[in-house]
Amino acid sequence: MTFSRPYFRGYEARLGNQKLAVTSYRGLFPVVELPAGLHGRLTLSYRPYWLKCGSAAAVACALVLMLGSLAAIFQRK
Repeated sequence: MTFSRPYFRGYEARLGNQKLAVTSYRGLFPVVELPAGLHGRLTLSYRPYWLKCGSAAAVACALVLMLGSLAAIFQRK
């Protein structure tokens, strides 16, 4: 199945609970090979590695900010 959206690395496809490989058609469109006889909902999602790394860094910074704020509040008392 070919999707009419630009292809970038980071696409993931699932059919039910089964993970499927995502390739590209001439580097332009994402393509998912559907196995015969399988039924379920096909999900195509885009989760690039840099988004995962950026989310982890944002959570870590938020925790440091919260802990620093709590430390400053308790030092004043």
